[in-house]
Amino acid sequence: KQWWMFYTQRRATMVEGNETVEWVHGTNIGVAVSDDGANSFSYSAEYTKKLSETLNLEKYLDEYPSEGRDTLWAPEIVYNEGKYHMYVSYIAGVPTVYSREAYIEHFESDDLLNWRHVKQLDLGSDRVIDSCVQKIGDKFAMWFKNEKHDGGQCTYVTYSDNLYDWSTPTLAYGPDPWHEGANVFYWKDKYWMLVDEDCIFALVSDDGVNWVKDREDLYDPTHPEDHSYQFGKVVGANHCDVVVQDGEAYMLYFVHPNNTKKTEVKMARLQIDENGHMFVDPEEKPEYVLHAPEVTYMALKSYPHKQLYQAGEVLDLTGMKFSVEFADGMGDTLTAADLEEYGITVDVADRPLTAEDTAVVLTSKNGATISFEIRVEDENTKPPEDSGDSSTSDGSGQTSGSSSSGVSAEGGCGSALSVGACLSGIVLAAGAAIAVIRRGRKDETGR
Repeated sequence: KQWWMFYTQRRATMVEGNETVEWVHGTNIGVAVSDDGANSFSYSAEYTKKLSETLNLEKYLDEYPSEGRDTLWAPEIVYNEGKYHMYVSYIAGVPTVYSREAYIEHFESDDLLNWRHVKQLDLGSDRVIDSCVQKIGDKFAMWFKNEKHDGGQCTYVTYSDNLYDWSTPTLAYGPDPWHEGANVFYWKDKYWMLVDEDCIFALVSDDGVNWVKDREDLYDPTHPEDHSYQFGKVVGANHCDVVVQDGEAYMLYFVHPNNTKKTEVKMARLQIDENGHMFVDPEEKPEYVLHAPEVTYMALKSYPHKQLYQAGEVLDLTGMKFSVEFADGMGDTLTAADLEEYGITVDVADRPLTAEDTAVVLTSKNGATISFEIRVEDENTKPPEDSGDSSTSDGSGQTSGSSSSGVSAEGGCGSALSVGACLSGIVLAAGAAIAVIRRGRKDETGR
């Protein structure tokens, strides 16, 4: 399985002496691929070319102006219920100043390669950039920078039930200090917002709505190669995103090393000090292997085809489908083929069944469970009666749900492996922003 990085391709090789911001406009979205748990990435010219073709807004609607080359920034990508959603900042042409109209465009895809344009989001302004999406309760929240309000120093938020229709935006944080590139994630029972104010600035919230300052200058690199060039001055880490796995939080960010226009993406581990404040040890070189997202809730959708066994047979989960919720609040539908990928264990797997086996229990690494009844006959047992009780749990010990039949409401079977069932999305915002997402299903080419 692979991790894919989607990033803004700043044009660092423009003619020396050009001191305008033209080099950060006219940018495409590039793709790099990792086979080693996001420890290293290799540029993919093939995927980048394909992405450029499918993100070409001029072919969708006549009203999109063109100057021969346009600007795409800050690809935010999330996966939910079988689809990838990309929210990308769009600016017509190649401006030399930060004053042109900017919009957030919604695309969707089944495979991360072929994208369909959904629409331009109506966010109440014609200068919006740097979107970030996070699930809060039963709502999706999107934070973005509105450059027309309050001197362009504010982060706004809008909400959706379905990732397509969004509410009227309201102020989330600002105007002091100046900032952009908000990224929100849930970690250690709190919501955290990291923003770029020429360094990484941390905010914290109990509910994802009311934010307070936690730490300014979260990450101040000590080595020149980790410093970033920004408008003629040296600053710390720029626009970041965070992936949370196994209780750890890893921040990916970009810099322009050694006071140059060259862009590099780096990673650091976030930590909490004795007073509950976030910090980063600039000397630490974290060891990590990013994997499939953590499953925090499971519920049975379709029973396996086989629920009656003879003693000595082994369990067959063909036909089983179950819905899951991941640690980031996104959801999907999985099958038996996904169990190993997501670290879900089965209590009676890989051994001969006996008449004492009356139920099957699936358990995720986070303690979420599914259980359903089976019948195993031997020479001492009677023919089975109709049965099919099932229960689900979120790991708290509480169960819910039952059925009087071994056939699901969907008609019993289904073999659809979720598209990109391995998705774990992390996204970095604007400028040289990147989005990293785990791609786990082969496409028609066998990749």
